[in-house]
Amino acid sequence: MELSYKQLQELYVHCMQALKKYIDEVNRTCQLLDRIQGKIPISLEVCQKLLQQRDAEDAAYNDYLSARQELFGSAGWEIGDESSRDRLSSRINSADASLLTGIKNKIWTRLGRR
Repeated sequence: MELSYKQLQELYVHCMQALKKYIDEVNRTCQLLDRIQGKIPISLEVCQKLLQQRDAEDAAYNDYLSARQELFGSAGWEIGDESSRDRLSSRINSADASLLTGIKNKIWTRLGRR
């Protein structure tokens, strides 16, 4: 079944919303880390908040990956000869790596490390 432009656009919007939610969760993690900077050891309550936030961030990341996979699969961007798939996969992995590197750098910067 071929998707209409509107259906593809809806999948794209859903994917972007999932990505935004993931980034929001990463920012919340950074805010929590800001609050505990220099306050180690941390209390059990703070540790519990960090673990809950980690779970929220992980769930948001998995939601993003699922939405992206649905978008790419529905759009047929994963179909084609093996070299096309490899190039697309390489670009996606590179984009994911860039996003995660940016997030990691943001966390380290907030912690005063580099």
